[in-house]
Amino acid sequence: MAETSGPDRQSSNAAKFRRAGLTEPEARRLARTEQTLEDTRPVLKASPIGIVFWLIWKLLLKGFQPTWLLVSLGVAGWFALQIVEDLGGIDAVAPVPTDFGQRVEQLLEESRAETGPADIFDTWIDGMSEALDGDLRRRPDVDQFAAWASIGPYWIGRDELALRLMSPGRNPRELDAELRARPVPQREQAINAALATAYSEAARMDLDPPEIIFAPAAIRQRYEAARSRWELVGDQARSFFTGNEAGQLELLSLPGLSRRQAGGTRLYGGMRHFVHQLCRAPGAQRPFGEACAGIDMPRERFDPFLFALSGIEAGIIDLGGQATPSREGAEMIRAAYAAGRLTPELEAELRTLLAELVEPQALLSAAAMAEFRPDLAYATPQRVSQRLQRLVRVDDEAQAGRLRTGLAHIDSIRGRTGPTLAIRALDALVQLDQAHALYVLVQEIGPGVLVLHEISGADMFALLDYSSEEATVLGAPDRRHVHGVIAALVSASMVLLLSVIRILTSPLIRSASRLRAIDARLSRLFLGKKV
Repeated sequence: MAETSGPDRQSSNAAKFRRAGLTEPEARRLARTEQTLEDTRPVLKASPIGIVFWLIWKLLLKGFQPTWLLVSLGVAGWFALQIVEDLGGIDAVAPVPTDFGQRVEQLLEESRAETGPADIFDTWIDGMSEALDGDLRRRPDVDQFAAWASIGPYWIGRDELALRLMSPGRNPRELDAELRARPVPQREQAINAALATAYSEAARMDLDPPEIIFAPAAIRQRYEAARSRWELVGDQARSFFTGNEAGQLELLSLPGLSRRQAGGTRLYGGMRHFVHQLCRAPGAQRPFGEACAGIDMPRERFDPFLFALSGIEAGIIDLGGQATPSREGAEMIRAAYAAGRLTPELEAELRTLLAELVEPQALLSAAAMAEFRPDLAYATPQRVSQRLQRLVRVDDEAQAGRLRTGLAHIDSIRGRTGPTLAIRALDALVQLDQAHALYVLVQEIGPGVLVLHEISGADMFALLDYSSEEATVLGAPDRRHVHGVIAALVSASMVLLLSVIRILTSPLIRSASRLRAIDARLSRLFLGKKV
């Protein structure tokens, strides 16, 4: 019987594939693919050059998805390591004693020894109430309210607070006596359950901070009413501190933030602060006098400390490492200085450190060589700032690293609490090396660290069992590294998704794919056609 010709065989196979469930285009494509593979010369009979090209093609075809997956995971791992470095390295830990809560309660109890135990709860309520009463203009101070609310479990005592929750309408002492008559684990379980229930209810009600749930309903109602008024000024502060360099912020517009009543309480973006100081610097008249003349600037004297600090804030001075934590930490220092909340001891330390690292004349010379235009920088600070990034490099790497680390700690405090609370928290720092300890306290207590410092002062640092010289920081990861990890993991997920789709697809449909058709054609191209 005569052999079926190629076209006839393709038509027969296509009809068979259609009956198997493929569509008309898929059936014809699979029939052509099978015919192409049948006509391809075996590998052992192909030319050496053809075999080489065929092997390269097969390596690309079979190894593309595994390589894609491995590269994606490798990139994700690399970015993850960068995040670890941003956080302070593999050894970065927040060394909190296991009995930290009891230590805080004991410190507060010692600090208010003159207050009777019966007044503890009422004093806590009074602190929140006074914050809601606000300043002389009757503006509620929600930051101070959050500080008092957060310190509640430590101020009252964890056990005392749970007993009050479990004994509405009766004496908590009676319930405590009943619980102490039972086995010790039962009392602890009851206390834990009461607190967990309260925090779950706070989460359901979306309370921030959640400790507000322990306050009377009247206080919570006053807080909700105060929040709407607070948002009017809070939104302005948030928009400023999230990077709007073209804007400005009057610190006196936020209740309780500034200790000064007038003068120098207006904040601008880092580049504008830099222009203010540069135009008043000795020796700046010749290169920058004409450009500075047309700028409407606030009245302030030249200060080398503020000049260098604004250079870091604007990104012009390079301290090494990641620039963002240093810039945002410097912004917090500058804001605390303007608010009168930078302690004299810390200010003196920073002045000395910056004087050693950055000479004003060197900063002026670098700006002149870069053809810096103060008038353009004042009008479009963000655009000019991008061109001047890392213009001045600090030579003393050891001191620069110390300053960079301290600023990163301060930026971490800001990330944990928000900018306005972080400015207030800087009241507690008398030396830069204490910034990590302050971050650990903020991490554990939150805004309540403000009340803790107000009551106990520098004694609060004794709650932690390590010296400032040994401290490391759980800093803030660079946003680019976080985005890199996310992109790499999405890429790896795409490979896995394609693999799952391939596994779930019918073998017949996979055989009819365009990729297999291309593979068949290239194989015949490289290996040759049967003679």
